[in-house]
Amino acid sequence: MHGYLREAERKVRRKNTNRRTRVSTPRTVVDFPLGREHRIGYGFAMPTSADALRRWLGLCFLALSFGLLVWGRTVLQDKLRGVPFLIYWAVCFLFTMAAIVTALLDLRATRKRARQEHEDLIQRTLNELEGESHDKPSE
Repeated sequence: MHGYLREAERKVRRKNTNRRTRVSTPRTVVDFPLGREHRIGYGFAMPTSADALRRWLGLCFLALSFGLLVWGRTVLQDKLRGVPFLIYWAVCFLFTMAAIVTALLDLRATRKRARQEHEDLIQRTLNELEGESHDKPSE
């Protein structure tokens, strides 16, 4: 069975090397954008370092709140009583709210960038059409 798969891979590689187009690497299941470049051909914008920072912060806030939730419900459940209980869950709540706020800020920035790129695309298209109309000879 493995020999058949290897032969199929070789055929695909030979077929791809014969093409003049660039073959992109396949995306994996855990490949999610946290600041790397996206493929422009699919309509995605390239994130900036501010986007990467926002997404990493959101991921950290979410991981911390999840970790606090798991620890609070398992390991620390018998030890948290009274005021420490309230403080612990208030901190967990604050990390969760920080993750939500970070996600909303990222959503706003992404929409703003998409709107700006859409306006730029319309303007470029109109400029190209205007240039073509001036280039045509008058009859």
